[in-house]
Amino acid sequence: MELASLTESNADDIILTVRKLLPSGPKHIIVTHRENPITYNIDKSVYQTFIYETRHKVSSIGCGDALLSGTLFGLLQDKSLHDAINLGKKAASLTMEVATACHPDMNPETLQNY
Repeated sequence: MELASLTESNADDIILTVRKLLPSGPKHIIVTHRENPITYNIDKSVYQTFIYETRHKVSSIGCGDALLSGTLFGLLQDKSLHDAINLGKKAASLTMEVATACHPDMNPETLQNY
C-alpha cells in the first residue's frame, strides 16, 4: 500500500513500480509483501529474492522490523546489499519463531549461523 501511495498507482507490478519510483531520488528501495519475494534495487537494477522459510512459524509480529534491522546490520558490517538483505531475511525468519516482536536470542552470531 505504501508503494502504491508513493507512486500514485495501483502497484500491481512491483518491479515496474519500483522502477517508476527510482528517478524520484531514493538510493535504496526495499519492498515486502507478506510471503511474496522481497523486491529491492541496487542503483537502477531491480532484484527479487524469496523469503526464508522458518523452521517453526509462530507469529509474523516484528518480521518487517527484523528484516530492516538485519539488513542495516549487514550494511554497517560493509556487506553488499545482496548479503545484507540475506541477513535481514535470517532475522525475519528467526523472529517468526517466537510470539514476541523480537527473538530473545537475536545477536550477530545467531544471525551468522542461522
